Amino acid sequence: MKKFSELNDFVAFSWIGITLAALAALGFFLGSWLDSKLNTAPLFMIVFMLSGVALGFLRVYFSLAFKNKIDSKKNNNDQKED
Repeated sequence: MKKFSELNDFVAFSWIGITLAALAALGFFLGSWLDSKLNTAPLFMIVFMLSGVALGFLRVYFSLAFKNKIDSKKNNNDQKED
């Protein structure tokens, strides 16, 4: 059963790199588009890209905290059964 749990963890968190890259890219392109419309290059590109990176790290942090909370509850339940 432990092997399944490790595989499940791998699948559940394989999105971390994709999420960080996608949010940074989305911020970059949104900022570039906004800069082209407002003629403010590279102000919004930098601001939105950094915001995307920050949101990506927050997403990862809260996901890991949630996973840790679930694991600790599971471990507590396992200890009570023993």
